[in-house]
Amino acid sequence: ALENEVNRLTEVDKIAAEAVAISRSLHTEVQNLRVEQRRFKNENARWKAQALGDPRAAVRYWAEKSLGFGRQATARERGRL
Repeated sequence: ALENEVNRLTEVDKIAAEAVAISRSLHTEVQNLRVEQRRFKNENARWKAQALGDPRAAVRYWAEKSLGFGRQATARERGRL
């Protein structure tokens, strides 16, 4: 009976370890997708601003978006760009 319990717990441990590995893998994949999504958003913002015709505004708009400031950037944050 004890040997059966040890075998069962060993199996449970293997399954748990596999679940943790899958969870970490999914977390990494989600992080990679978020980075890629941000990159696409930044590209889109830059092209959109360039289409408006002012290259400096395009760069500023792209930089603010990439730094996550958006329209709510404070004067100090804008100064860092």
